[in-house]
Order: sequence, then C-alpha cells, then structure tokens
Amino acid sequence: MELRAIILATAATALAALIGPSPASAQSLPEGMFAEGHASLVRNWGGSSQITFATADFDIGWKPGSGGTIPLGFALGVEAFNSSTSSGSTGKIALYPTLSYEISPALSLSAGVPRFVSSRNGGYLESDSPFYSDLFALDIRQYYGSIAAASYLLNSGSSQPYGLRLDYGNGSLALGASYHHVDSDSGDDADVLALAASHEMAIAGLSEARIFASFERIQLSGSKLNEYRIGFAGKYGPVRGALTLGRFDPSGSSKVTTAELNATWDVSESLSARASVLAIDFPTGSSTIYGLGAKYHFNKWASLQASAYDSDTGSSSFPRYEFGVSVDF
Repeated sequence: MELRAIILATAATALAALIGPSPASAQSLPEGMFAEGHASLVRNWGGSSQITFATADFDIGWKPGSGGTIPLGFALGVEAFNSSTSSGSTGKIALYPTLSYEISPALSLSAGVPRFVSSRNGGYLESDSPFYSDLFALDIRQYYGSIAAASYLLNSGSSQPYGLRLDYGNGSLALGASYHHVDSDSGDDADVLALAASHEMAIAGLSEARIFASFERIQLSGSKLNEYRIGFAGKYGPVRGALTLGRFDPSGSSKVTTAELNATWDVSESLSARASVLAIDFPTGSSTIYGLGAKYHFNKWASLQASAYDSDTGSSSFPRYEFGVSVDF
C-alpha cells in the first residue's frame, strides 16, 4: 500500500509536468479529456518527531457529451498519501472510478464510486485545507471535511463506497446529491447521504463571492452521525479568503463545532502568503490551531511551500514546521 501511494504521488507529479507548464500545453489534451489535482512532497518537523510525506489528490477522465454527441463520460479520482518516520512508514489510497451520463446540459448522473458531494474535493466546498501541510490535514480531517471520505481513505477494513451522484448547474447556482453504501469487514455496514450547494453572488467591491453549504448523514446499525457545514468565500484584489462553520452531531454523544478561516494574499505573480485559523469546540474543552505559510511559484504548476503552525493547547507536538515542493494542475 505504501509503495502504491508513492507511485501515485510520483505519477501525479509527472502528469502535472506534462500538462501544466502553460495553458497551451493543457489544451493539447484530446477534446473532452481533463486532468486536475495536486501532489506534494514535504518534510515536517517539530517537537521530537520528523516526518516526510507524499500526497496525491487528482481526477482524470472524459467529460460527458464532450467531443461529440455521446452523453457518456468517465473519471478516475485518486487520493493517496505516504508518511515516513524513524519508526516506519504508513500509506493509504482511495480510488473513485466513476461513469457519468449527461441527462441534460444542466444535469448529470454518476455511478460507481463518485466523490462525496460533501467532501473537500467534491466540487462545492472550498478545496483549500486549513494549512499547507497535508500531513496536518490528515490528523484533523474529520473536523474540516467529509467524515465519510476520511474513513474511506484511512480505514482499510471497509469496501469501496459504491453509489450514485447527481449534479445540477444553472448559471450561478449549483446543487449536488450523493448516496453511498459501504460494506464493512466488521459487519457494521453504513449508508451515506450527502447534499451540497454553491451560489455565486455579486457583491460590491468583491471580484468573486459565493456561499456554500453541505449536509452529510452516515447511518450505521443503531446509530447515525450528521455533519453540517456552511461558509462564504470571496476575493478582493490580490486577497482571497473563506470562512467555514461546521457542526458534528453524533447520536448519543455531545456535539463538536468548528470555525475555520483561511486567507491568501498574492504578493506577486510568483509569491503568495497564507494565514489560517481553525477553532474546535469539544464537549470537554476547546482548541485553536493557527499557522502562517508561503508559496513560491516557479510557473503555473510547480511551487515551493513553507509553513509553521502552533496550538493553544500547550502540546509538546507544537509548534511544527514544514518545507516541500508541490504541483497543481
């Protein structure tokens, strides 16, 4: 598993190198084909631990109705990571093979293992993670994204979440719904229903503005978990940011609420700076994690990244620092 995660991260980097240096090279793909995502290789240290990790999260495929009148399409989504420490390494991979059918120009149906519409990379929520560190995001991913998607990636005791997905887009409004069923080796099967929406708005002074929301219900035998999320994203000149509020409501347990704020300043075409804050309110207390980061872009796809983050909990694991290379395509 670890080897496959490294291979996929390397493959994503190579793919970005082939298609990402300029818009002209991206247009060299056959009509209807698409490839988008990111990969990174990062060194992370702090406290007494040092970690090297590789990540990949991308989608490749053929859009329904592209290059002709055939309303069928396909996609393969991949999310993978490998982390290595002095005591060993851990790797995980989640695959999302999907077939799509274009019912109309505004409505499409997907079947197989489609992305959860409530996930960070599902197309409706803000895709930025709280900090540049993908490793850190893995440590807290259940508090800022889809719990079902996190479980699929991290839990090897469950099968692929087969299901259906509907996407509707008309002008500034986009709506999505997905249903997945998961068979577990422990016999505790799960059904996941997710809804999501995104609406672009015109607000004076902002070049971009939109609100987004999602709902996810995980139904297990005898218990359920509801996850709610709502947020706003906007851009003013070289500064863009997003505020996301979340609530986790498991049956028989106390609720957990979150507030996440991300802001990015494009200092120049080559340099961007970022600040992030994530506040988590647990039944037994609260925790705030905050960080600063920067990216230097060599071109449209390759960049160096560095960041530092700390917590108000006084944990010996903080503060933490990282440095690495990433590709976006």
